[in-house]
Amino acid sequence: MSAIASMSPRVWAGDKETVEEARPGYRAGTVSLLEWAMLLYSFRYVRKYRKQLCALHTRLSAMAWEVRICEPADDRERAQLVAKADVLSTYLGYIASQGNFLQPRRDELRTIAKLTARYGIKHASADAGLLTERLLLLLTVTDPDLMRLQERSGNEESLAQVAVLASQVPDRNQRVRVYRKLGLRLRQYRHLFSGVAWGIRACFVRGIPAAVRAKSVAALLAFE
Repeated sequence: MSAIASMSPRVWAGDKETVEEARPGYRAGTVSLLEWAMLLYSFRYVRKYRKQLCALHTRLSAMAWEVRICEPADDRERAQLVAKADVLSTYLGYIASQGNFLQPRRDELRTIAKLTARYGIKHASADAGLLTERLLLLLTVTDPDLMRLQERSGNEESLAQVAVLASQVPDRNQRVRVYRKLGLRLRQYRHLFSGVAWGIRACFVRGIPAAVRAKSVAALLAFE
């Protein structure tokens, strides 16, 4: 198990010290770019970590391109590429939303996020073992900030797919993420009652860390 993987329970529990503990490893090359980005994204509500995440936009964009040009040779490689597509599209979509760039670069980041998410959906579609990644990718690609109005025609169908399968996500923390994001997307598409219902459901999953529950409550109250 990698040092970052062993930190996972602390990250879910909201322990910001994990970022500083991992920093020397990132500088030394023992913590990967994606592992570092994961930590920064997990604590993006801290201004300095949000800025540091945004500063990775060029390297993350290059990695997303490297993922998209790959055709997986086997199921193991496919799972790895889908997992990378999931996190890269999430991080790049978030970075694009922060307004730190001129409009052409923001549009470029949105396009990269959208293409990377679609790549992941394509390769996750036939594998039940990639259910969590597929649902999160569908929730990324339906983000109205990532697409033009004329591109949104199939989004409600995608959200319906997520709603049917969301309760089958095996990991409770990830299930909460799916519920929370689904609630947000439904509210963005003006399905207020359903969106609030999913947001409330995210708050009441049993056995999750207090920090995960607090994020769900904050998202429900702030509509963000």
